[in-house]
Amino acid sequence: MIRTAATLDPAAKAPTDERVPTQESPVPPADASTPEPTAAVVAQPPSAGDASGSQPGAAVPQTPPDSTAAAPLDPAAELAAKLGLPTIAEALPLPDTDVVVDYDWSVPRRFIPAERQRIQDFAIAAAKLASSELTGFLRLELTLEAGSVTEYYGADAWNPRSQPAYPVPLTDAEGRACGMLAIPPGLALGWIERLLGGKAPANAPMRKLTALEAALLLDIAAVLTKALAAASHATGLPAEALAKAGGPALQHVERVAVDESPLAGHESDEYCRFTLATATGPNRLEIAVILASDFLAAIANPEAVNQKPRPAAEVRKDILAHLASITALATAKLGTATVTMRDVAAMEADDILLLDRMVGDPVELLVNGTVSHRGLPVTCEGAYAFQVIDQRQWPRLITSGKDDQA
Repeated sequence: MIRTAATLDPAAKAPTDERVPTQESPVPPADASTPEPTAAVVAQPPSAGDASGSQPGAAVPQTPPDSTAAAPLDPAAELAAKLGLPTIAEALPLPDTDVVVDYDWSVPRRFIPAERQRIQDFAIAAAKLASSELTGFLRLELTLEAGSVTEYYGADAWNPRSQPAYPVPLTDAEGRACGMLAIPPGLALGWIERLLGGKAPANAPMRKLTALEAALLLDIAAVLTKALAAASHATGLPAEALAKAGGPALQHVERVAVDESPLAGHESDEYCRFTLATATGPNRLEIAVILASDFLAAIANPEAVNQKPRPAAEVRKDILAHLASITALATAKLGTATVTMRDVAAMEADDILLLDRMVGDPVELLVNGTVSHRGLPVTCEGAYAFQVIDQRQWPRLITSGKDDQA
């Protein structure tokens, strides 16, 4: 309990009201007819489900309403409320700066959003062309829809265990592996049976194909590959640019690589994957189209196909010019000393703290916490300064368009 002056001194008088009545507002005399302000009392019958045992008609004290006035609205917020419009805070919410998202190193990010959109347009064009080509080849009304383009490293683009399919390798104009088609068994066996005049269930499991079935599946893969090559032209890429990138020369390999991975290579190889889906709902089946990012570079950035590589000297100049404009915090470190917290708390004016360096010993210059130079403490124009004594061990950054030798 907190003690006050009144509780400590019995002779202290109780606090009185220091307000002085004026003629404009006289204080009415105490009169029995003027009741003291109390809480209002009303009689309320108990509810049907009241099990508290209170008597009917018992007086229930009613708490007077809160007289605290509501805070006035901001004029802009009040006007927005009248017009039925959102406030600025609602329309432009501030981002949550406390949310930290870890960078996902397992996913490559070779293409910028604009380039990825060009690849997505290529996938949409491929889906339309494949739908038209397969409709004529299978004599079946077919509509394929392109899925979103995603990037992967190495064999992460296709897992034969979780995504069973008949893989058909793809190569570029020079015969180099550049991707694959993964046709699910439900589609592959169904389309093969249709070409043979029969019918296979949509959920047919994986099985070994006969020589005739494998040949028919490769014919279907050839139709899909032709649609992919033609889609490069549909995206507006010039033929000569595609010829250099190997776009229109995309071709399939005449084998169904069930016992091998067409994406076998280095773990750092980058691929893009999108799907060609036949329908929505439970009968949805997807053909996975996986192409090397190097192969899709001409589609993602056609302007760069005919561009000559920049000379190394120009690239180095631009990099050094960018580095030269970066600011950093430089700190001169005179020395260190190990002290106890008792000594720190006891420090007063005129106390001297002895450091670990002798007078004349070089001190260190730290740039962003890393030692970069050694030197001596000096004064210059009335301010403390740092005089470098180390010899420069690297070339000077470009400042006047010419390189200084180290």
